[in-house]
Amino acid sequence: MGNDIRPSDVQLIKNAAGVGLVQQASGKRKPEEKLIEEPPDPVAKEAVLFSEEASKEAPVITETPLKESSSASEASDTGLSIIGTTESGALFSTGPSGVVAVLSETPETLPPEQVRLKLDEKGETIPVAKIGLNPPLLCHLADGAPGVFKVTRPDGDPVETKSRQDEAAKEITASGIMREMGVHTILYRDAEAVHEGKSVSGIACEYVKNQNLVSHPERINDISDPDSAVRGSIIDAWLGNFDRIANDGNIWVEPDGKVVYGDYGCAFRQGVTALGLPKVNVKLMERYATKENVEPVLSEIRGLSDDQIAQMVERGSMRSQAATPELKEEMIQTLIRNRDQLRESNPFARYYEQTPSSQGELPRETVSAISQSIVDRFGNGQPSDPGRLAGDAVKGLKVRGFLTEAVVAEGRQELERMLSGQLAGEESSFPVNPNHFFFWQALSKNVLSTQKSMELGLGLK
Repeated sequence: MGNDIRPSDVQLIKNAAGVGLVQQASGKRKPEEKLIEEPPDPVAKEAVLFSEEASKEAPVITETPLKESSSASEASDTGLSIIGTTESGALFSTGPSGVVAVLSETPETLPPEQVRLKLDEKGETIPVAKIGLNPPLLCHLADGAPGVFKVTRPDGDPVETKSRQDEAAKEITASGIMREMGVHTILYRDAEAVHEGKSVSGIACEYVKNQNLVSHPERINDISDPDSAVRGSIIDAWLGNFDRIANDGNIWVEPDGKVVYGDYGCAFRQGVTALGLPKVNVKLMERYATKENVEPVLSEIRGLSDDQIAQMVERGSMRSQAATPELKEEMIQTLIRNRDQLRESNPFARYYEQTPSSQGELPRETVSAISQSIVDRFGNGQPSDPGRLAGDAVKGLKVRGFLTEAVVAEGRQELERMLSGQLAGEESSFPVNPNHFFFWQALSKNVLSTQKSMELGLGLK
């Protein structure tokens, strides 16, 4: 990393504001180094470079032991490299000159970024893509750069508003944790815009012009750093983001082949698998996952303590005003449970210990629960014709987005085969096509209670 600084060679210093500073034990430093006044990355606002003046103001407080971090990564745009954490979980970093910084252990929530919505000739907002019930809109970020804005406080239903705010807070927090873990990611933050004379709240991020794997599936052959791409997938799965398995639209590939991650609205769901499949992009993992690039990342996640995870959530949520203490605790507990699941097993080994399979698998308990629920609801509790039961069960599914008519039709055929086996007395798991993931996801939400789905470890809410 260009800096031969060992954790034992540094001391933690705190200034009057409680922000940690670190100096080398030798006291060697460059007097010309100054504080960062306006760093380009919001998280860097909590990082203070060692300076001559700061060292005079603050007493030296040594905090030991300092733990080396195997997840060292370049801190975006600041020139800082994360090289470890203090015992309490605070990150400490070094810049190119050997100057050391520590991120605040108790970061304050940053104010929303003020953005300007881009309008067409009719004065109407311009959606990035006309998909979903809440399409993202084009905007200009505070620095004038092109960006994307998504409304989180719509007029009307307070329940819908609360749901969107929670989802936004999770998306912001997930992107912060991904960035801290060294993943090349879009960074989301709270934002405000004025439209038709009214202030509108939402989240914003940079506008990504790169090609995703839906519009350009051939770009999966051009990935220049497979290890980093796999690393991002595994960390994303630890975050519980189930919107990767069959969705190629939220993984982008830059012209140089570097993978960019984004879209974390489905993060912080319990479990690192859903419907029997790891929460990773099937195509990417089948192509690039190896024992050598998977297991070191698992070791990092397994080695995280509860306190370190809590600190990550605190730092990741600093860009969100909707991240309440209760929501933060929910996110913390989800990551702890997901870490514990990874300590018990390696669901990603399927991609390199055997010939990669295009089939997922519904566990026996899940097959039984879905089948029984369908029989109870549509068959009056009595065995009936599997075809009729399957048809009735899918009537309530809304065809939209990735849940196309073709996916519903093919998924119904799988469901009918599964019901036939169950009504014939079979008690076994059931293979499913991962391309039908959105069918099984929607069906599970439709026929199972949230409590039951969580008991079964479906990872769906």
